[in-house]
Amino acid sequence: MCKMDRELLKRKEKLKRDMEKRRYLQEITEMLKNINGIVILEIYEVNIIERLKNTEYFSCDKIPESKINCKSDKKDICQWIINCMDFHNGDIVHFIFNNICSKVKLIDVEKAVFELWEKNGSITVLSENDLKEICEDSRDEYNYLFDKYAVRCDI
Repeated sequence: MCKMDRELLKRKEKLKRDMEKRRYLQEITEMLKNINGIVILEIYEVNIIERLKNTEYFSCDKIPESKINCKSDKKDICQWIINCMDFHNGDIVHFIFNNICSKVKLIDVEKAVFELWEKNGSITVLSENDLKEICEDSRDEYNYLFDKYAVRCDI
């Protein structure tokens, strides 16, 4: 393969990655537009993995801050999420979906959490000093886990 062909192949691969990134960003935007109880303020990329490297995020030994049985009533799960995340109407929060961050204003916390949980099955929030996450995890297959990680971030 000649140098010109390699350069062309590199450009095609980069274009493909960029298109996939834009498609995923569009999917996140469309999902959030359909969530009642929030107003989207901004959507941007963030390299969250870099910020988590020096935390317990990748540890199988981390003890969760809190947990709730997966078979609990959805209303109870949503209330637990609201309490763990300390969400209030009017709060501005940064939800993380892979490396996409969505800055939103919570207008109706109960509706927003219920619909986000229904659509995504996990909730990750980034703030200036920490990352909070609620999800299913291999550490405990019977409970949803709430974890908190110290992460310094300029948001």
